[in-house]
Amino acid sequence: MWQPNEQDLHGLIQLLTTAQQGIATQQVFAQLESFNQLPEYNNYLAYIFALTNENSHLRMSAGIALKNNLKSRYDQVPPHVLEFCQHCVLKALVDDKNEISSTAGSIITTVLQTRVNRWPDVLQRLLELLSSQNPTHRMSAYRAMDKICEDSAEKLSDENSEYVKALLSTFVNATSDENPRIRGTALKCINQFLIIRADVLMSNLDAFLAKLYDRANDHDAYVRKYVCQAFVNVSEVAPNSLVNVLDSVVNFMLYCTQDKDQEVALEACDFWLVLAEQDDMQIHLQHYIPRLLPVLLNGMVYTEEDIMELGGFDDDDAHVPDQAQDIKPRHHKGRTHAPQSMENLTEAKSNEDDLEDEDDEDPAEKWNVRKCAASAIDVLATVYGDGILQELLPHINTQLFSEQWEHREAGILALGAIAEGCASGMEPHLPTIIPLLIKCFEDRKPLVRSITCWTLSRYASWICPPNPGPSDVYQEHLNTYFNPLLLGLMHMVLDNNKEVQKAGCSALATIEEEAGMQLVPFLDQLIQTLCTAFGKYQQEKNMMILYDAFGTLAETVNTYFAAPKYVNMYMPILLNKWSGMADDDRGLFPLLECLSSVAIAVGKGFQPYAPAIWERCIRIIRNTLVQIQAYRQDPTMDMPDKDFLITCVDLISGIIQGLASDAETYIEQTTPPFYQLMAACMQDSSPDVKTSTFALMGDLAMYCSNSLIPHLPQLLPLIINGMSPHTAHSWSSPNNNATWATGEIALKYQSGMEPWVQPILQQIIPVLLHPNTTQSLRENTAITIGRLGLVVPAQVAPHLSQFGAMWCQTMCRVHDNQEKASSFMGFCQLVMANPNAIAPHFQVFLEAALNTQGPEPLNQSIGRIIHSFSQAMGAHWQTARAGYPQHIQNRLRDRFGL
Repeated sequence: MWQPNEQDLHGLIQLLTTAQQGIATQQVFAQLESFNQLPEYNNYLAYIFALTNENSHLRMSAGIALKNNLKSRYDQVPPHVLEFCQHCVLKALVDDKNEISSTAGSIITTVLQTRVNRWPDVLQRLLELLSSQNPTHRMSAYRAMDKICEDSAEKLSDENSEYVKALLSTFVNATSDENPRIRGTALKCINQFLIIRADVLMSNLDAFLAKLYDRANDHDAYVRKYVCQAFVNVSEVAPNSLVNVLDSVVNFMLYCTQDKDQEVALEACDFWLVLAEQDDMQIHLQHYIPRLLPVLLNGMVYTEEDIMELGGFDDDDAHVPDQAQDIKPRHHKGRTHAPQSMENLTEAKSNEDDLEDEDDEDPAEKWNVRKCAASAIDVLATVYGDGILQELLPHINTQLFSEQWEHREAGILALGAIAEGCASGMEPHLPTIIPLLIKCFEDRKPLVRSITCWTLSRYASWICPPNPGPSDVYQEHLNTYFNPLLLGLMHMVLDNNKEVQKAGCSALATIEEEAGMQLVPFLDQLIQTLCTAFGKYQQEKNMMILYDAFGTLAETVNTYFAAPKYVNMYMPILLNKWSGMADDDRGLFPLLECLSSVAIAVGKGFQPYAPAIWERCIRIIRNTLVQIQAYRQDPTMDMPDKDFLITCVDLISGIIQGLASDAETYIEQTTPPFYQLMAACMQDSSPDVKTSTFALMGDLAMYCSNSLIPHLPQLLPLIINGMSPHTAHSWSSPNNNATWATGEIALKYQSGMEPWVQPILQQIIPVLLHPNTTQSLRENTAITIGRLGLVVPAQVAPHLSQFGAMWCQTMCRVHDNQEKASSFMGFCQLVMANPNAIAPHFQVFLEAALNTQGPEPLNQSIGRIIHSFSQAMGAHWQTARAGYPQHIQNRLRDRFGL
């Protein structure tokens, strides 16, 4: 057995002690680092950790250092050193001191994370210790296995099935252990194998379920928590196994959903979320809905514990600044260009204000019973629709008129949760409910006011109906619902409680998007309210949401926002915020996003403000790129925050869209050269940086093509590389924008695209044809191919047989607009140049063509192609026509007389 040199051992202990006492100098750290050069350094650490009588803190320090070394340098450690380390870690695992055994377990899990069979002897020893007669040893082994199963269950199952079989057998037996901590941990470990559907467990699931039923009445909350978690997992991976015992399981889970222990209740509540989403179980669950709904509704009531965690919520706390820990980091995504298809509009709407958004309205970020119960009701409403209202509405009504504010708040939350799933069934009740909710803006409890904002925003589509033109009924609707809501939300934006402010701003942004030009009569009040809020808000979190509401308003009313009286009102405020922050202040991010929306809306009126803003954006981009380069050369430096690149590039895009060709002056004056900076951004490793920069390339093609075209020989290879089919599915947003930008560039570069067509097609045809391509990327790809066909048809037409059918299928889903028209015109040129390629897919072409309404030249081109094919078919045309679906026959007759 290896023995240390006493002098070296003593020296290392002294260094560790000095470092531990917090008085370490750079010299001490250098000496510690120098020990890494010794082949047996890890032996010394292992020896101190497991075989000395030093104090626990020092031993733990040695253990943690050993863990970090093995994690980073395992493959460089000599085998005999690894063997000694393994011996020491196993000895420490059964140490009498919990902190030492826990550290030993942490070392084992760290070593096994990369390759689970690295220490086979350790795994075997752990299995033995799980059944040890020594309770302390047994508990130590379970703590280690808990972490191993959490990190490596799938690897264990794949690489060592016999071991897993023995392990699971031990776990199942341990569910009856006298120690509740072991019973619960055994269940927790089994759950890790349930999640991955481990074969050895799934083939013996009934035996496990029998043990699970035995534990249903366990007196210990820790055990019940993992019993509930197991039922949740079974309902997801093998729901049909519960059908015959569903009544017993439902009764147990209903009971646990009301458990006084919030961790047990939360696991049980999750069961309803998961079970309701299993198609095969929905008919079985329906029978229990009348019993389940009141339990969930009661679970949505704030508990005393919830309120204590929220900090009490003083009525007037708007003057209290956020603590640093209150501010969640925001990670910015590059903006993505998406064609207007049915799928994209539906997806955008469904993601816009789903129930998870309410989490962001709640200052307690953690997932709790209240939020889980609300999400469960949301899912039940989505699955069963209006069918749950008969049971649910009387309970909600009781809550709404309760004397206790916590119950009123829960009733309002429930109304928001069912807003989408029960939309049609709720509509007859909304004329009564909406005024009642607007009245809740006056409630003295901030939590009632804040949840009211969110719930009303969920009914935005009913409150803000499309304008049918002059109509007394429409005007009465606005006067009764929309106008009071908007005025009420403006009051909430200026509330004296910061959570109400936040909820009011967020709800206002949702209403702005839905209301559109209905906001114009209120623009004076809206801008005045938001400008007042800029002066009132003291919290960074609320300021971020305020910037979002302000930017959304600019996007919604567009040119109305550019009126000089408004610009003179808000630009000094925004510029004051702008000048008050340093270049490295993350608070710039939402302001930069806001200014981008403002620049687009204000258009040429943004000219007086553009030079200083442009210059600062360029400076931030340049400095960030320098920092990134320095980091690549020295990874010990702090990683630069690339959100600075993303938001500055997006703001430059906004200025270009607003000023159009006038922005070319700023491009020419930029130092270092503008396109050199953008080339560096396009080569960055971050997909979000690429996404924003590719979008900027498209904007430059649209608005500043004279500046862009001379640089395209250097830029196009980078853009083409961004369309790689190998990254299309993992990096769909960069691919999406690179593809869109290529189409915009093609329209301006015209015949200059000839040398680039073949490499572009090699990239994007496989993307168009791949079954896993997202709908947005597929549509942008089709549009770009069509535009290439418009400017260089001779180079594209020979490839028509490869992509023609999929192109037509894709364009059927794209709404008519200028992009679709230009692309379809190009596709028509390809068909004229190579008609034989589309002949086998002529019906698909007809479907796409007859579904397209464009400018007259496009309609004429489509007509010429159809007439040409009908003439080529001669006597067979009528037979072919009769075989088409009726809607195609009707459109052929009505549009082209065929």
